[in-house]
Amino acid sequence: MRWRLAFVCLVACGRVGFDARDSADTGDESSEATDADASDSADSTDTAPACADAGCEAADGECIDGTCVIEGPQGFREVVQCPRGVPCEVQCEGLGACQAGVDCAGATDCTVLCNGTGACQNGVDCGDAATCQVSCVGMGACQRSGVTTHAVNCQDSTCEVTCSGVGACQAGITVGAGGSCVSHCCAGGCMGGFDSCINDTMCL
Repeated sequence: MRWRLAFVCLVACGRVGFDARDSADTGDESSEATDADASDSADSTDTAPACADAGCEAADGECIDGTCVIEGPQGFREVVQCPRGVPCEVQCEGLGACQAGVDCAGATDCTVLCNGTGACQNGVDCGDAATCQVSCVGMGACQRSGVTTHAVNCQDSTCEVTCSGVGACQAGITVGAGGSCVSHCCAGGCMGGFDSCINDTMCL
């Protein structure tokens, strides 16, 4: 009888030990998952505020993946100006969109899309952007100086400019001493010249 009781005790004790180890393993896995979630949350927190803090909303823009995206107004209103310290994209779509022009100002990188008759008519200034991509497509798009001394002022950025349409970039493209430029001038665009840009007639 005693050996039976001893056997039952050994089995029970062994079973309890097994459960304890299972519980410890589960606890470790839970702790690791919590640490991973905390790390992901910290990464998201680190990258999210920069665009919002730069004043994107005040510029009538929306932060999308760290870039301030601004949908430009129709008609001749104030110059569209990018916030400082973050990438910026200005979308000027349609007849007379952003007619007063676009100033990339202190954006780190700048993309300006002027698509439509008279879009960005008073020109585009790349400001302090390290890279600047400007697309002026449509009759009279980025036509004249106003925001800057030329239709498109690349300043000291690495610049790519497309001018397609009669009167597009009519006041020409200018490049600063520290800048470089590739231009695509088609269908009557760039009548005012393209300065030191490497130019072709391949407008997509």
